[in-house]
Amino acid sequence: MGPERMIEAKSYAVICDAASAVCGLPAVATLDWCDGAASALTHLASPALTGVLIGTLEADGTLGQIEAAGVAGRAEAYPSAGAGFGSPHAAVELSTKDARLTGLRARLERLGTLGWAVGPEVVRHGAAAPMSRLAGEGWRHTAAGKVWGDIEPETVLAGIRPIGTAEPGRAVIAMMAVPETSPSKVEALSAMLGAVLGLVEKRAVMAIGSKRASSTQWLTGREQVVLEQLSLGKSVRQIAEELDRSPHTVHDHVKSLHRKLDASSRGELIARALGHIQPAAPTESGNPEVVTTPGVGTKATAIRSSDA
Repeated sequence: MGPERMIEAKSYAVICDAASAVCGLPAVATLDWCDGAASALTHLASPALTGVLIGTLEADGTLGQIEAAGVAGRAEAYPSAGAGFGSPHAAVELSTKDARLTGLRARLERLGTLGWAVGPEVVRHGAAAPMSRLAGEGWRHTAAGKVWGDIEPETVLAGIRPIGTAEPGRAVIAMMAVPETSPSKVEALSAMLGAVLGLVEKRAVMAIGSKRASSTQWLTGREQVVLEQLSLGKSVRQIAEELDRSPHTVHDHVKSLHRKLDASSRGELIARALGHIQPAAPTESGNPEVVTTPGVGTKATAIRSSDA
């Protein structure tokens, strides 16, 4: 049975919520981009803890350089660490300072391998399934299984999606811990994860680029705030007054934004911020080529105000 048949009609509303959250991700590379992606995926299930990685994956499961990692959780309350994985009374997003999320983030950032061979087909085309199927019944003892520490979830879903074709093996990898054990519901969640992860991949290409991003390309929190204010049409002096900083300091942030986003003018800078132009990509001649996002009009969703 294909993924489409596994998704019940009532699940489409859940997918739409998650897809809407993905579309609200910044159109540029921000330090909390993967946190936002993880948060979007948690719309698929509650309770849920989710980790998202962007990096290079080999067929044997080895992870190359991890470009970014993010975490998110959704529930009213989880049991304290070591007490298992419980059910909430309402869906509330957990603070990124929650001990479970900070621990999960630290372990994800150190992850050097998934702990099982994914095979060349998964590297090329991706996959989404329970980790027990991908890694076997001993999945808890693999490197990816151990990132959950003493949370001890009933089920972990894993999704892998190649990011473009410019760099073989570059992928977005998501892992979602849920208390669900019903085989049919686990299969449906896996199918939904795979579907939404495809949207995450497309947004990642728009924001981060089709090739590996260096650490100097990611926008800091302050640069993100300045860029959002520029997108609203504010001047450097107005932004300086609102942020209680000197115009010189804000101007330095603007210069840094021009460099990181490869923008030669204020208009091009705003176009990148709104997703009208994708990150510059090297051509065969080695010269950068600006890619205009097709089908985008003169208006687009600005950077999320919650990230400012």
